[in-house]
Amino acid sequence: MSKSFEVHALQRPAQLLSCSGTFPVIGLALAMIVMREAPEWMIQALTSYAAIILGFLGGIHWGMGLLLHRVARLYIAVLPALYAWGVLQLPWPVSGWALALGFLLMLGLDWRSQVLPAWYRQLRLSASVVVILNLCVAAWLVTATAQSTPQSSIHPTLNETAINKNVLGTALQLCSSNPRTGFYRNGFCETGADDVGTHTVCAVLTQDFLDYTLSRGNDLITPRPDYNFPGLNPGEGWCLCALRWQEALRGGFPPTVVLDATNKKTLDHVQREDLVRHAWPQLQGE
Repeated sequence: MSKSFEVHALQRPAQLLSCSGTFPVIGLALAMIVMREAPEWMIQALTSYAAIILGFLGGIHWGMGLLLHRVARLYIAVLPALYAWGVLQLPWPVSGWALALGFLLMLGLDWRSQVLPAWYRQLRLSASVVVILNLCVAAWLVTATAQSTPQSSIHPTLNETAINKNVLGTALQLCSSNPRTGFYRNGFCETGADDVGTHTVCAVLTQDFLDYTLSRGNDLITPRPDYNFPGLNPGEGWCLCALRWQEALRGGFPPTVVLDATNKKTLDHVQREDLVRHAWPQLQGE
């Protein structure tokens, strides 16, 4: 009777804590569904939390190994944490699918264990199904969002916007729509209070500049899908941070600048004369 009471006393808090542990995953996935997008902070919050929980599930086997004197359990226990760490190095949505697979594998391992009580295995099944489904839905949504983004060809002097002015004092022109550039990924070098990097210089990239800025710790070559960044090539237009362009100028590798697509806010950091000296050829005489 006493043993039955102890099991019941343990079972209830375990159920409550396991249920509450799924709330961050459910909340983040639901936010993605409502917003129809997955911003960087949300992706990091979801994947890091899921990775922590996956490592926690491995820790249970560490405790079992010590309690039952089973060395094999100790080896098994460290694998989820190592796996989760490796997954965090992957771009989204690959990391989402990989985390879901990790939870599925751990569920299979725990479900087959005869050491764990039946009520705990049932609890693991319920909680894991919720987490796996939410991870898969989130990964699927961000993939669909990325694929549905319209693309068109680059042209540095098409389309106008009345939101920002360029360094010439006229309406800001499109910088590039393929790749889709700008802090707001709308093709324009627009800026706002949330653009702390001041991505306002519309530059036509060169290999020399890409190599130089890479040497300065700014990798613009490698694609980063988790940041909605395609990886850049020579000849493409891109909205650079004003201070990055200034750094390249001092280093002797400034890319040419499309003046009518370069935001006026650039002049807070860069001299207009420097921009004009390195202007895109057809605009140097203006």
